[in-house]
Amino acid sequence: MLAGAVYRHATATVAAPPKKSLLETILGWIFDHIIKPLLAPIGRALGAGRGVGTAVGIVTIVLAALALAYLAYRLAMRYARRSFVRDAIRETPLGSPRDAADWVAFARAAAARGDFAEAIAALFTAALTTLDVAEIVRYDASRTPGEYRRLVRRECVPAADAFDELAQAFVRARFAPQPVDAAAFRIASGAFARFDPIARTS
Repeated sequence: MLAGAVYRHATATVAAPPKKSLLETILGWIFDHIIKPLLAPIGRALGAGRGVGTAVGIVTIVLAALALAYLAYRLAMRYARRSFVRDAIRETPLGSPRDAADWVAFARAAAARGDFAEAIAALFTAALTTLDVAEIVRYDASRTPGEYRRLVRRECVPAADAFDELAQAFVRARFAPQPVDAAAFRIASGAFARFDPIARTS
C-alpha cells in the first residue's frame, strides 16, 4: 500500500529532537565521563571470573549510584537554598518609603520584643538601602547575599568586611537550625555601625 504513487513522492519529515534541559545535560556528562568509566572494568571483571568479578561489579555499581545520588542532592540543595535566600530578601522589600534609619528603628523595635531574626533582617535591609541610595550597588531583589557581598567588595572595598559580617549574620538568622539571640543581634548591629558611615561617604 505504501508503494502507491500517492506516497512515492511524499516529502520526508523528521521531528526535531527536543532540546535537553540543563539537568539532562549535566546528568549526561556525569554518565559519559564518570559512570561509564566506572562500569567499564565490570565487563572485563565479569569476563575474567564470575565470583570476584561479580563482587567487584556490584560494589562499583553501588558506589557509582551513591556518588550520583549525592551529586544530584548537592545540586538540588544549591538551587533550593539560592531560591530560599532570595525569598527571604523579598520579605523585607525596598519598595516602601522607609530609609535606612527607619529600618534601623524597626530592627531595634524587633529586638526589643525578642524577635532577633527579624531585627537582623531589618539591619541587612537597611544596609541594602544605604547601598542603593549611595549608588554603590543598586537594589535588586533577585540577588543573593553572596552576590551582594561580591559586588560590595568590588565597588566599596573599605566597607566590604563589615558588610560580609552583616550578610553572614542575616543568612544565619534566616537559615540556621538554632534561633538567634541578643548576642547575634549585637554582632550584626556592630557590623552595620561600621558599614553604614563608610558606605554613605564613599
